[in-house]
Amino acid sequence: MSELNVDLSYQLTEQLKRLSEQVYHQAQNDISEVTDTLGEYQAQDAWWNAACTLMGQKIVISEIQFDGGDIDAARGEYIELHNTGPLMANLSGWHINAGNEGQDYYFPINSFLEPDGRIRIYTCEGDYSFNSQQPIWNNKGDIGLLFDDDKNLVSSLAYGDYAHEFVDITEIQYDGIKGRGEADEYIQIGNIGDMSIDITNWRINAGKNQDFIFPLATHLLAKQSVRVYTNTFDPLTGGYSFNSKSAIWNNRGDTAMLFDHKGKLAAEFSYEDNTENEVAIDS
Repeated sequence: MSELNVDLSYQLTEQLKRLSEQVYHQAQNDISEVTDTLGEYQAQDAWWNAACTLMGQKIVISEIQFDGGDIDAARGEYIELHNTGPLMANLSGWHINAGNEGQDYYFPINSFLEPDGRIRIYTCEGDYSFNSQQPIWNNKGDIGLLFDDDKNLVSSLAYGDYAHEFVDITEIQYDGIKGRGEADEYIQIGNIGDMSIDITNWRINAGKNQDFIFPLATHLLAKQSVRVYTNTFDPLTGGYSFNSKSAIWNNRGDTAMLFDHKGKLAAEFSYEDNTENEVAIDS
């Protein structure tokens, strides 16, 4: 196992240990409050509620299929939820909003999602459906919102032109030091918003025949940034690369453009030679 994998494994183990301690202490507090008066059964129920509170709220919007096709667009649309947590999730009373008032789907009683399970809510038909004969998701851009039964926002996912104002080119490291090809050059894309953003098929252009396209299911979490290197693989910053054997970014000055899935310009970043810092940062 590499040093990087060992380090990541250690970090994950430590995080799980801390989370388990939180669950235990919260459970002990709840148990002490109810054991004397309600008995052992209620104490166990209190422990379960504490565990669900700390570990169970890990439901995310994993996909919005907004392009249902040309023949019957509504039938092909759906939004998908993924339970990334370790516990069964009760979705009863939760609801999804499709960006506009009145475009809501409410989960019925006894709606459950198992750990690592996925569920799709279709636009016009299916076990879970908005029951709409018209398309709900805007192909140009939209946002999906997931609320729990107390109307707390649990997850959100934006895409297309709705997300433009929240995605930016925040940095370009144009003067790499790894070989003549400057493989460690990179461009950094940041989400400055409070929702997750789907940048699947978004394209970075660095000049003629210098393009990088983000792969399927690429999501930028709220306040998260990823880097696209010239020819370096770095899993800690996303693992993206132009896979170019020659330098991408001109040290004397250059322009980067970011286009959404429809080819519409979402962000642009230009810099001039800055030999003192050798890094261009968006101001």
